[in-house]
Amino acid sequence: MLKRLQKYGINESLKNFFPTSPSFKDDIDRAREKVRKEAIEKYDGGKDSQISDHVAKYTRAEYFKSRPSKANLPPYSGFETIIDVSTGVIRNLLDPCYWMYDAELSESNDKIKLIPHGTQQSVLISRSNKLWERLEGLDKTDVDCSKDQAEQIFNLFENLMVHFKGRLMSELSEPRTVTFVITSQVKELMEKIKPLLDIAQKAQLLYTRHGKDKRTSKKITVYVPNRLLLINRGLDPHGQYASASIKSSDILAAATKNKKIPVPKTIGADEIIQISLFETNG
Repeated sequence: MLKRLQKYGINESLKNFFPTSPSFKDDIDRAREKVRKEAIEKYDGGKDSQISDHVAKYTRAEYFKSRPSKANLPPYSGFETIIDVSTGVIRNLLDPCYWMYDAELSESNDKIKLIPHGTQQSVLISRSNKLWERLEGLDKTDVDCSKDQAEQIFNLFENLMVHFKGRLMSELSEPRTVTFVITSQVKELMEKIKPLLDIAQKAQLLYTRHGKDKRTSKKITVYVPNRLLLINRGLDPHGQYASASIKSSDILAAATKNKKIPVPKTIGADEIIQISLFETNG
């Protein structure tokens, strides 16, 4: 990416060329201070490592959780956010950058020195909206998908976003989880689920990562929704290195019956898979 900028005579660092919204930085600082005070009280002073770990885990969750329910979408911007939204796929990284540069170029005849955070936010929201529009009509795209399958895939993603939002607004130990693994896999159910997941992967709406459950060392498949979809729903595309554990029966019910995926109500009931990734696919 840096070489691409230099090719056009732009010698700024990527962080300077894609600056983060000042208001986001300020709000994150306030969230960090609030979480730090809570951690000091929770651990009664505690060890520095306990407090710093707590702050690292919950600061962004506090920011997203504390936003008014009727507020506009967060000011998504900054090169780190663009990386997060790419879901680790190069073409997904380049696409919004192209539209951001094009938007600035159309407004100015001068050399582009940076992409303002407002332009970044506008483009990310626009590209997210378009991806949702595509998701709503998968049977009308070049993906081999029936109308019923398209509706079921949309239901599944809709309910996944609701589930992730529910986690974010909860008191669970990993509130920013935006990936999932399928547990309690029943053969008959998985035979109905797999075709939907395959179509979503072909449409680049879903990716897989392969790894191990840190607790059991068992190999697992981690399902990663295209993180650009999270923007439209006001979620945190940065996520966490953990995956929500969702039963195959809940996945199928979300797709075929449009039923909400249950969110654990307490920290003790939190079903999370701590993962160690060793392979990327999709």
